[in-house]
Amino acid sequence: KFSEGLKTLVTHNVPQNSNVSFPVAFVLGTRATDPNARGQGTFAPSSHYMPPFMRVNPVLEWTYGHVWHFLRLFHLPYCGLYDQGYTSLGTTKDTIPCPALTVPGGNTTNAIPRYWPAYMLRDWDQERAGRLSKPKANKTVDDTSSSSARTTQLSAMTVISKS
Repeated sequence: KFSEGLKTLVTHNVPQNSNVSFPVAFVLGTRATDPNARGQGTFAPSSHYMPPFMRVNPVLEWTYGHVWHFLRLFHLPYCGLYDQGYTSLGTTKDTIPCPALTVPGGNTTNAIPRYWPAYMLRDWDQERAGRLSKPKANKTVDDTSSSSARTTQLSAMTVISKS
């Protein structure tokens, strides 16, 4: 688990020839519009389920455009999926390329849509348009309805991207 790895890192933060651990801080890329950013400031303590550390959020007030301007201005590396039209990365089960980046008439002979790179997104409110809704954590007897809804949502996204 991710939190177990953090716990190991935090508890083993002891300099050589010492038995005193020092506080830990992580510089993150969290922005105010991120789903997990609620209530965070430039400096924010870790969540209750994590080991104690300080979050440092230097780009908290940046927009999607600020991030891409910075990355491209300084020729910084980034994940190649962004060049394939992904604008927000989740898991393979809940992320598709952003429909707003579909290249008009860009379908190849095998009908696979083409997408502009993420930095070409004009409407920054569409940043998470390629993220599918996750099913509810509480399983009910009618699990097929949430699965069916996800399939419908994915199909709708595909239709949008093909038009």
